[in-house]
Amino acid sequence: MGSVVFSNRQILIDGKAEHIRSGAMHYFRIRPEQWQMRIAALKSCGLNTLETYMPWNLHEKYENSFDFQGGLDIAAYLRAAAEAGLYVILRPGPYICSEWDLGGLPAWLLTKKCRLRSSEKTFMSYAKRYLSEVFKQVCPLLYTGGGPIIAMQIENEYIGNDLKYMEELRDFFLAENIDVPLMASNSPGELTCSLPEGVFASVNGRNHPAAMCETMKKIRPEDPPFVMELWNGSGQYWDDDFICHDAGAVAADIREMMKEKINFNLYMFHGGTSFGFMNGSGGGFGSTPYQDLLTSYDVDSPLPEGGMPGEKYEAIRREILNALPELKLEAPPLPERRAYGEIKLTGAVPFFEAVDMLSCEIPAERALSFEELKCYYGFVLYRFEAENDGVQSISLNGMRDRVQFFVNGKYTGTLHRNDVPGKKLQFKAARGDTLDFLVENCGRLRNTIAELQHESRGLGIVTDNRTGELRNCLCYPLPLDDLRNLEFGKSDGFTTNEPAFYRGYMEVDTPADTFIRVPAGTRGAVWVNGFNLGRYRNSGPQYTLYVPAPLLKKGRNEIIVFELEHLGMNMAWSQAVPDMGRKRDMIL
Repeated sequence: MGSVVFSNRQILIDGKAEHIRSGAMHYFRIRPEQWQMRIAALKSCGLNTLETYMPWNLHEKYENSFDFQGGLDIAAYLRAAAEAGLYVILRPGPYICSEWDLGGLPAWLLTKKCRLRSSEKTFMSYAKRYLSEVFKQVCPLLYTGGGPIIAMQIENEYIGNDLKYMEELRDFFLAENIDVPLMASNSPGELTCSLPEGVFASVNGRNHPAAMCETMKKIRPEDPPFVMELWNGSGQYWDDDFICHDAGAVAADIREMMKEKINFNLYMFHGGTSFGFMNGSGGGFGSTPYQDLLTSYDVDSPLPEGGMPGEKYEAIRREILNALPELKLEAPPLPERRAYGEIKLTGAVPFFEAVDMLSCEIPAERALSFEELKCYYGFVLYRFEAENDGVQSISLNGMRDRVQFFVNGKYTGTLHRNDVPGKKLQFKAARGDTLDFLVENCGRLRNTIAELQHESRGLGIVTDNRTGELRNCLCYPLPLDDLRNLEFGKSDGFTTNEPAFYRGYMEVDTPADTFIRVPAGTRGAVWVNGFNLGRYRNSGPQYTLYVPAPLLKKGRNEIIVFELEHLGMNMAWSQAVPDMGRKRDMIL
């Protein structure tokens, strides 16, 4: 039986003082076939610990249905870390932030009328049920039982004043026999409001870690100095530049922490990819505009999205070796990359023909929310009949996040939640014409507390300027998690300004990592052999989608593109290197 003790400003493992050098790397952002390679790269950088969050919304996507298989097999991931000789710090939530949709909370909670991230009884009952399932997976892997987990974090960056919530979580962890140290992480100012007794403090921030830890020492003088999140990159948003954190500044932080024996966790060491529609967002309340995050979670991390070590990786490795010259490190594994060239999209099906292949109509008196429809991610099509003749206008109250409007299948206009309040959709129609609203969930907020309660998605209230609120809606949920029923015609001569699905095939001689771009696309998503790689946009900064080698097979590989606006050429492209577009240095 092993022991882990946080005491007298030290971390003692089996009675011996240990300096924790950790890297954040999320199993759910990496294909499971690549876990071992990424773990080897982490160890080769001189780190001795792996840290990961756990996303509740993937492990319990549908209420009371838990998934710990395949890419969500957290126990297998932690065993791989143990086999590499690494310790593990586990952060299971229930909330994780991580620039992830709703901070990792499952969207179905929004139908429960409970206060998220609080000691409110209903929320806590769901959180405890989830955590109980997590503990079944991870308790055998605690260090005290011979596993790699040396510490667990409760919640994440809690910024409320509900100390009872944090205390109840602490008590639940203890009641479930979690007998390794429990931690909390936040900025020093927030820690004072929400840090229970018996839970060790760690600090999050960027630059000058010794100063951060001195501030934390005033709060908890006996706790070991620990930077749980040393930010060495930044979350990246669409329609912005790709922000770069100087490698020299990160190296200086590592040098300082090695000298002062400050325990640390690099956030992120390897960001990976927010595959599918799992990206979160920021802003969207008060005067702050809504901003959705990229598909890539590269975040300018030392080990970029595709696993190829960069300048920052080498700088960190060099500083650790300078401080620990006796450390023997193997060279990091280098992934194989290939360019497969042009992918002709020879098949096409217009969106309005595809709807019946992908969804079933749900009649409702009003436009139901995504959550009410149990379509937690992706799109919903809402259909009404026009009640008037001639020129008219419609306003939407509570629409989130973006809607494309069609009259009898013809594109008529777009509204976005950042538009000027009161903006209307104006159009000409005859009574009985079909009015279609295609709503895209661009990603729920990943932080704050008060605003999370209102992150439901949908069309909201539809008001006609003559007759008032429109009723009698047909709702078509479109999570797009299974495209096998699509029936494609030939794309020769097919052009449209309406949404459409396109299909082509990429010939692969030897499967390797690659990056796909849709050079003439505007906005949409890409699937490879049925797997949703995520969103693309021509507004950047991300212009390529990462395709891990395990998704490919020798021979013909199916590529499906869902273009929401206009595809200038019926083709996609495979290249060997990523394109993150415009870059600018972070102001430090």
